[in-house]
Amino acid sequence: MMPRRRSFGRSVLALAGGGLAAQAVVFLARPVLTRMYSPEAWGEVGVFLALASGLAMLATLRYDDAILLPESDAEARPVLALTWGAALVVCGLAGLAVLPREAIATALGVPGLAPWVPWIPLVALLYAYGNGAQAWMSREHAFTLVALAIATQSLATVGVQLGAAGHPAGALLDDGGGLVLGVTAGAIGFALVLAIPVLQRGALRDLSPTSVASAARRYARFPRLGLPATVLGQIGSRLPPLVLGAAFGAEVVGQFGLAAMAVLVPLAFVADAVGQVYGVHAAEAARAGTLRSLTATTLRRLLGFVLYPITAVALVGPTLFALVFGEVWGTAGAYARALAPWLLLAVLVPPLTRAFDATERQDRELRASVWSAGGVLLGLGLGAWAGSPSAAVFALGLAGAMGRLGQAAHALGVAGVGLSESVRLARGPASRTLVCIAPAAALAAMGRYELALGAAVAGGLVNAAWAYRAEGGLRGSSGT
Repeated sequence: MMPRRRSFGRSVLALAGGGLAAQAVVFLARPVLTRMYSPEAWGEVGVFLALASGLAMLATLRYDDAILLPESDAEARPVLALTWGAALVVCGLAGLAVLPREAIATALGVPGLAPWVPWIPLVALLYAYGNGAQAWMSREHAFTLVALAIATQSLATVGVQLGAAGHPAGALLDDGGGLVLGVTAGAIGFALVLAIPVLQRGALRDLSPTSVASAARRYARFPRLGLPATVLGQIGSRLPPLVLGAAFGAEVVGQFGLAAMAVLVPLAFVADAVGQVYGVHAAEAARAGTLRSLTATTLRRLLGFVLYPITAVALVGPTLFALVFGEVWGTAGAYARALAPWLLLAVLVPPLTRAFDATERQDRELRASVWSAGGVLLGLGLGAWAGSPSAAVFALGLAGAMGRLGQAAHALGVAGVGLSESVRLARGPASRTLVCIAPAAALAAMGRYELALGAAVAGGLVNAAWAYRAEGGLRGSSGT
């Protein structure tokens, strides 16, 4: 049986708090790395990551999301075997598909990536195995170990990227290879830290062809309906850098990638922790009939966490990026401002989509993914029609946000949270954000962007303390 669950807030703190030190190192290293590697190099690794992480999510056929659902470990073991077996087959086939590496890299608009194209299936397999193991450890509420794996991935990635940039074989710096090597090292660390304990705990023992076949039939909705939904979801999250690279070149992908990465990585780190814990508790809450309450509280806390920083980026983005990452990255700050609505919902919505798995409503997930993918496709289409990178990014930010709103409505609807309740839940976080950002907005309106940046940081501290006090210190096992 699954172990007695921990407090929702305690679980989030164990998962997010355990890796905060590593994330701080990563964030401090980013301004150094942006001065070591060119925007073109960042564009190349952005395309690499889009392909590798997208393939990893498809390779498991979505069985990794079903690992949390069985009440007993005996029922969950065949699902883990399905996850890893499917990933091995799919990534093996993908290894054959990427053999014409020069043609693939040229078609994607990043010819410098050609030497590293064959690495994509390998990194995808590592991610897939790590994701399956992470789901298993999450069902055991071993969130501290999951946090250690995420921290190992982050530190290994940054350490190798810093070391490669200073390596005497300086060609690594020109073609982005040092960045790719770092990503690969991080994927190895992530997979090993999780997979080895899973195997030591006997997660693959007592398996038989009959049990695996039975699990495949029991959770057939995940590959049959969930996988198409994932494909559509990948359009929303992985297609933009690929299209921008093919249309405008690696430098635009690099600027776009930093705009998204600098905002999403620190915020999504905590939001992903909330999503993983919510996924475990949601499966239990769905059985107990308390999913609506859990989801409402999770939504309110996510809004309180993400509204202020995204608003601040929209206000002082260009100044912030030029100051932190170097003058050459001011364009990335302008992109972050244009993408703000989409980035807000890109952090907010994914944790809530775990409600589809908890209720096994992959049919609704598929419809929701149509909204998400449709918004991105509309934005990219409008941007291509306009013919400029800035227009494409602006259109993506607006249309992508509209698509994410549709996806959120489906996820909240499955959990029983209606539109009027969602608006009510947003009032408190929105009011706090408006009050705390007002001084920075006034300074920005006067053209005093450096002072506005300082006021935005101060306002963020006030907003965080206010939100923590309003939430009563993250109490409650269900998030209430």
